[in-house]
Amino acid sequence: MKRLIPILFTLILAACGSKVEITNLTVEMQDGSMPLATAMPRFSWNYEARVDNVMQTSYRVIVASSEEKARRGEGDLWDSQSVDTSQMLYIPYAGKTLKSRDRCWWRVYTTVTYGNGRSKKLKSPVHLPGTPPVPPLYGVPTAFLQ
Repeated sequence: MKRLIPILFTLILAACGSKVEITNLTVEMQDGSMPLATAMPRFSWNYEARVDNVMQTSYRVIVASSEEKARRGEGDLWDSQSVDTSQMLYIPYAGKTLKSRDRCWWRVYTTVTYGNGRSKKLKSPVHLPGTPPVPPLYGVPTAFLQ
């Protein structure tokens, strides 16, 4: 039993150490707490990682007219499709025309490589509009125009 404890501890540390997640999601560099006055918003995100050499290799942004659609990955307003790039700042919206007071939910899917060539697919949380960001729906913008 005494030999098993160090092995379990090492496995737990290794599992925690490989964590990579999408963070700091913004629309027009805002966190979603304020309405936006643009019909062509730009999306940005970043990563928090406990490993070295994290690099994004692709992204897919979806924008939906409902939270349910966003959670299912249905971009009924816009779906960028998969884009092979490391860019994660100021991704321009290129979907259906947005009108004043439209509420939109968005989510980003990415693929990253890290460590010695490992690959991982990630997805951001979806924020509930009109509410302050709270875990696990933290930091994700909600409405573009209000």
